[in-house]
Amino acid sequence: MRLRDATVAIGAGAVALWWLALAALLFVVVPTVILIASGIVTALKQIRAYAADILQHGVGLAANLDPVPELITTKELVKQVAAGMGSYGAALEELL
Repeated sequence: MRLRDATVAIGAGAVALWWLALAALLFVVVPTVILIASGIVTALKQIRAYAADILQHGVGLAANLDPVPELITTKELVKQVAAGMGSYGAALEELL
């Protein structure tokens, strides 16, 4: 009989420890996981908003870069005008 009483006492102590562990899990670990998950979800929402903003402004920037190839033509025209100005200045100097 004594062995059986000792087994029951150990079993009751183990059950009490399991209840304490379960309570710790419920009141400490679960809220911590929820808090961390909430922070992650908030960060993901901000990242999504920033990505949408980057996309919107990137498309606007690309539209502003469409005339860049025309800069080559402008550069060539400026060279022609500079050469013409030299001959114009020489002709004007002869007149004066």
